[in-house]
Amino acid sequence: MSLRSALIFIALTCLPLLSQNLPPVGRVVDQTNTLSADYQEKLAGQLASFQKETGAEVVVVVLGTTGAEAIEAYSMRLAEAWQVGRRGKDDGVILLVARDDRKLRIEVGYGLEGVLPDARCKQIIEEAIVPQFRAGQMEKGIDAGVAAIMAAIRKEPLPMDVEREATEKESLAEQEHYRLRDLFSTFSYVWIGVCVVLGLVLLLLDFTGLAYLLPALLYGFPITALAFWSDYFWPALIVIPIYWLGITLLLGLIAIIKEGGSGGSYSSSGSSSSYSSSSSSGSYSSSSSSSSSSSSSSSGSYSGGGGSFGGGGASGSW
Repeated sequence: MSLRSALIFIALTCLPLLSQNLPPVGRVVDQTNTLSADYQEKLAGQLASFQKETGAEVVVVVLGTTGAEAIEAYSMRLAEAWQVGRRGKDDGVILLVARDDRKLRIEVGYGLEGVLPDARCKQIIEEAIVPQFRAGQMEKGIDAGVAAIMAAIRKEPLPMDVEREATEKESLAEQEHYRLRDLFSTFSYVWIGVCVVLGLVLLLLDFTGLAYLLPALLYGFPITALAFWSDYFWPALIVIPIYWLGITLLLGLIAIIKEGGSGGSYSSSGSSSSYSSSSSSGSYSSSSSSSSSSSSSSSGSYSGGGGSFGGGGASGSW
């Protein structure tokens, strides 16, 4: 193949990419009318304030599709054209969303690859942005992604890391609560047995009043305290009336046994060795009851500062 033919081939191959127009420069650019005007204005203000605070430039671009071009190539071409970030510091970040392609990318300038390595960008996409996009919350997803990018540049913990840590602490506290609950539940079963045995001993010693009162108090006080700590223990207090009912039935049974044992009679008379006896027996009865694309930009007088990019970042989809 001659040099001329090779040049023609390269030109024809690259023509579709070169002919694809890039959006106008701006801090927040939406070519899909997905973001409300108020939201774009608010977000642009946040990004401008962040640039004044740190010097780093973060821009957000929402478009319909990158066409046949991969989002990585489009993002890199956009970064080179816009030159986001300061010259020499290369501290620019582009959050690019291709809505109709359901793809997105965080493109990071050379100077920020230390705080926003590819793995961190991937984490931001997968944990902060994509869940909101899948729920149809585009603005919330962008907010979450921008907040995480800003936190990383400030070298602060990422919001999702903070949330995960709080969730883990809550989970550990819940596990400890259930561990203690199970321990105290075992204690309550043992304590029931101790109190019942004490009641029976008092009953055998004819301390009937103490047999009713003392075991109920010894069991009731600690179980009530546990119930205020966990609602799980309130039903355990039903043991007290059941115990009283059992003691009452036991006393009734003892009374019946005693009455039956003293119900016989015996008599004898005469000197002629005659013997007679009579006995009477009692009777006992019981009863029981039983839940078309248009372009908008908040660019103002914004233009890139000459930053350069080397392809660092990460891509994702939803």
